Amino acid sequence: MIVTDDDRKHWSYLPLKSPPLPSVKNAASVRTPVDRFILARLREKKLGLSPQAGAQKLVRRIYFDLIGLPPTPEQVESFARQFAKSPRSAVESLVDELLASPHYGERWARHWLDVARYADSDGQEGDADRRTAHHYRDFIIRSLNDDLAFDTFVRLQLAGDELEPDNPQAVAATGFIVAGTHAVLGDNLMEEERTRERFNDLDDMITTTGVAMLGLTLGCARCHDHKYERGSVARAARRSPPLSRGGSEMEGRIRHGAKAPGRLVKGSEETTRDGGAAGENRCFENQRRRESAAEERSGGQKGKGSGGKIFQRTEG
Repeated sequence: MIVTDDDRKHWSYLPLKSPPLPSVKNAASVRTPVDRFILARLREKKLGLSPQAGAQKLVRRIYFDLIGLPPTPEQVESFARQFAKSPRSAVESLVDELLASPHYGERWARHWLDVARYADSDGQEGDADRRTAHHYRDFIIRSLNDDLAFDTFVRLQLAGDELEPDNPQAVAATGFIVAGTHAVLGDNLMEEERTRERFNDLDDMITTTGVAMLGLTLGCARCHDHKYERGSVARAARRSPPLSRGGSEMEGRIRHGAKAPGRLVKGSEETTRDGGAAGENRCFENQRRRESAAEERSGGQKGKGSGGKIFQRTEG
């Protein structure tokens, strides 16, 4: 995929810049730069600050925010005593303590796992259990608790099995790619249906990667050029093969353990879900042939009369 200079000027691809800090009257209430923006907006709305929370309210807020669990009565009393002596020191000490707790990763991993559409089963009508899916969940929890650098966090989820194939944690991280719903197909379906289901899997991978990593709704480009983002049908079609090649074995291990049930194309050993790149490439070649034939039948007009075309360009 070629990224043009015009693409790079798109607003969502430009580097972030720090805006100027607004001036405020009650500077004594400013503890961080963010406070200036809050105070400025409150002034616009002709509102004031709420009264400062007492020790009991504050300790509960900190506990629920950081680990998702309430403090015990003893922990509330201990914090209140420290808060009476030095409020700032008491808060900083408690925050550091909870950030070091394993419950911190368990609490905040839930947010990322929602973005990654994590589940312990395949979903849909079969809803088969994923006996090894928890390894990806544990990787996310461990990454947060170990303060893993974000760039490493992203790289391992997208290509951990390629970057560090001998590292079990890196391989587990690639559970991000296959965390979505998945249909385990029987042997009585037509090749067309299997190909369509495979493209549904790939579309899910592309869409989630775009939303989670780029903040882009790439899924729209499966059917039509995006109206606001730099996403087109042609580019969406190019994104699928890199995700597909060599991915079946990894997908099967993440979803179902050592081997994954079901075939992509009936009757061919090279196209089982753990068969590697050959079966995947065949699916794409079959799809391209069908698209070419559909274009010939429709007089070379893309998106018209294409029947079961999967990456079909639509008007509007």
